[in-house]
Amino acid sequence: MLTTMNSALYIRGSDYETSDAVFGVKELLIVGLETVDKELAEKYGVEEGMKLLRYDFVLTTDEETKKLRHDEAVKAMEGLGREGLTVVDGVVVPDVD
Repeated sequence: MLTTMNSALYIRGSDYETSDAVFGVKELLIVGLETVDKELAEKYGVEEGMKLLRYDFVLTTDEETKKLRHDEAVKAMEGLGREGLTVVDGVVVPDVD
C-alpha cells in the first residue's frame, strides 16, 4: 500500500508562486514549462508548440513514509533542544508521567 501526500506544483512566474498561504511554496515545487518540439509532437501525437511540464514524482511505501516522518520529527525536536521525546506516527508526544 502506498501513502499519498498532496502537494501542488507551481508554474515559475505565476501569481501563486509566492502566495500559497496554506502550504507555502518550496523551491522544489516550482517548475518551468517547456515547449513541445517537432520530435515530441510526432512521438506522442500532440501539437508542436504546446506547453510541456516535466517533473519526477517519487512514490514511497507506507514504511518509508513513517520512517521519514519519525526521523523529521526527531530532527525538529533536536533542533529546538528538546531531545528524548517520544514520537508516535510522526507526532511528538510529551511525557506526562
